[in-house]
Amino acid sequence: MAQGDGRVYTDLAFATYKALIIAYCNLYADGSGVSDHDDLLTALFNAAKRKADAYLNNPFEALNPTIVFSSAAENDYITVNDQTYTIKETADEDDLYFALGATDSDTADNFVAYVNSTTLGGSFGVVGVPGVLATNATGTVTLTRRQGYPLSKLIEVYSSDEDRLMVRQVLTETSIPDAVVQWILQYIKRHFDNRTALVQKNLSGKSLEMYLSMKSEEAGMVDNLDLLAPYRLMPGWG
Repeated sequence: MAQGDGRVYTDLAFATYKALIIAYCNLYADGSGVSDHDDLLTALFNAAKRKADAYLNNPFEALNPTIVFSSAAENDYITVNDQTYTIKETADEDDLYFALGATDSDTADNFVAYVNSTTLGGSFGVVGVPGVLATNATGTVTLTRRQGYPLSKLIEVYSSDEDRLMVRQVLTETSIPDAVVQWILQYIKRHFDNRTALVQKNLSGKSLEMYLSMKSEEAGMVDNLDLLAPYRLMPGWG
């Protein structure tokens, strides 16, 4: 990976998306002549990825909390975004008491069920944690964001005992959104369809740069960044 390359550029491979690009550009429906424009499509694919990365400035990674259950005991508790769940011998959903299981993994399963609950009511109004998804793997619970939970907003987690309920924030790569791929496909098709617009002689009285810009606008090649905008974390260019 070259210095400065972003996640979009490094994670999305032309070979993976080649068939989709060909279909999107309405090329070679019968499968013939696929290699005729490989170099151009590859160049457009790479240009689109670099442009997306430069605009987004998004590493596509997030801090996801993990909680390791190790000899968890009654009255131990975990707080997730101001919701406090306490281990008890007998579960009581209204008071956010989840049951102590026969094993740590069983106890973790009970905790996960509460965090993921959609039940309303009880003393706290809601049992689950809005926007948060919990999963358990043999006693290690991972909390991740559901759709709509801001990547920039931390999932805050605390426990009553760092030995029995060890909490850590783990930096985790997130997937490249489908909207980013869609924008890349649109970029490729737009520039491929209008590839002849930039192959023009200079006109008298106009600089080459100005003429190319004029031709790009006439050909509808001004890039619309609306699909990318929701995923832009920090100011880039444009």
